[in-house]
Amino acid sequence: MAARLRIRLQMKAMLLKHGCDYVRFRSWSQAHERHLSTIRFDHPAQEIAFNEYRLACKEASERVERITAALRKAQLRLSKRWRSLAMRRKLNHDKICIAIARELAGFIWDIGRHVTLRT
Repeated sequence: MAARLRIRLQMKAMLLKHGCDYVRFRSWSQAHERHLSTIRFDHPAQEIAFNEYRLACKEASERVERITAALRKAQLRLSKRWRSLAMRRKLNHDKICIAIARELAGFIWDIGRHVTLRT
């Protein structure tokens, strides 16, 4: 989400620098997107940079949606696991919490294995 915010701020800065006003629209709504698609610049390099910003913003938004969907899926899986463990009369509340915490820690560990940190 930080990458998406950074890209959006850079795009807004470019628009303000070149005198493009977008006050009429709520930022990043469909109306705002339509407005952005009508903006043209005099110099081809500015047009290329603006289109790259729009593309990067779209890719960042899609990445946020994919991550959100994966997290919701994990939440549903853990909720289902909680209910199935709670149905067993032998397990008390503390043991169920520990079991769910272990699964969540495993999920986070697996994410950490696949992510490379920038230095």
